Amino acid sequence: MERNKGWTLTELMIVIVMMGIVIGISIPSFKNYIVKTRLDTAKNEILAVLRTARSNALSEQKNCQVIFETATNTYRISPGGAVKTLPEGIEIANSFDITYEFHQDRTALTTPCNVNIVNVKNDSVTFYLIPATGYIEVQE
Repeated sequence: MERNKGWTLTELMIVIVMMGIVIGISIPSFKNYIVKTRLDTAKNEILAVLRTARSNALSEQKNCQVIFETATNTYRISPGGAVKTLPEGIEIANSFDITYEFHQDRTALTTPCNVNIVNVKNDSVTFYLIPATGYIEVQE
């Protein structure tokens, strides 16, 4: 008598149910990961733009601004920079537009304050401009 080599329907159903349970448990964690990653991405992109503006002010010997527009959740380098939009689910938390101005003498000016960005879970990142040096500090 030969023995069948294979899986029974019951065994296959048990495996499928177990896979469903594992997937069901992991989906909320994956969604949280995506939300957190979008905030990190926005932080890194804004930091890169701020550093570029500071570098441009020093190398070109003229003032360079980064303008944050809260109504559209966009930011850009002025003069001449392309408008960048924050990722989906990320917003500028300030209730007014903000301009960071970098000067060729390594100083900076902010009008009127720090920039705060938040995600849908209210995790936030704040960018602080140090006027005396033009450096940016980030607080998460």
